Amino acid sequence: MAMNPETAKYMLALDDDIQHLWKALEHHSNAAEHRERAREWREKSQKLDDQIKSYRSELASNIKNLNDENARYINVVAVIGYAAYFATWSLAKDSLGKEVTAFVGLMGMISVSTFVLWEMFIIMKVRLKTVGELGHIFQSLVSVEDFEPLRLEQTQGEAKRVIALSAAHRVVFLLSLLTACAGGFAMMHKLYMSL
Repeated sequence: MAMNPETAKYMLALDDDIQHLWKALEHHSNAAEHRERAREWREKSQKLDDQIKSYRSELASNIKNLNDENARYINVVAVIGYAAYFATWSLAKDSLGKEVTAFVGLMGMISVSTFVLWEMFIIMKVRLKTVGELGHIFQSLVSVEDFEPLRLEQTQGEAKRVIALSAAHRVVFLLSLLTACAGGFAMMHKLYMSL
């Protein structure tokens, strides 16, 4: 796994400085002390790089888990909402009139279609790609030493895909919500007026 570019740049600059220092201090009695300090700096640099990798991995895992939990919650709420919407619509068709019935049905279908198409897109773009990556790791018979870096790379890739699609997800969710609300409000208004 590649080292963080900033850490690598820092380590190269530090190594150059250390080499110049060795040349200047080679004949001095405190060269051993300087070598020890250089070793400490290398260890600190490696520790920083390991911490950065750990934070990135944890953040990617948190993003993935949060996205999965949100998707489950939204799907449950959507199923309940659409069931209530279409049940009310089917029971109230006779009271709504031809135009309002068609409008409410159209808004519901646009909302459901948008939601379902988005979910199918997410399955194809994110979830199946993740399954394919995991399958490739499994089929490649990756060694135990190489598994963790590959797993971290896969998790970070999935988190990047989720982040990249989050703006589009908001737009799709808003469109689906607005069309369902438009149909729902039209239905409620007509039913209220028929009381």
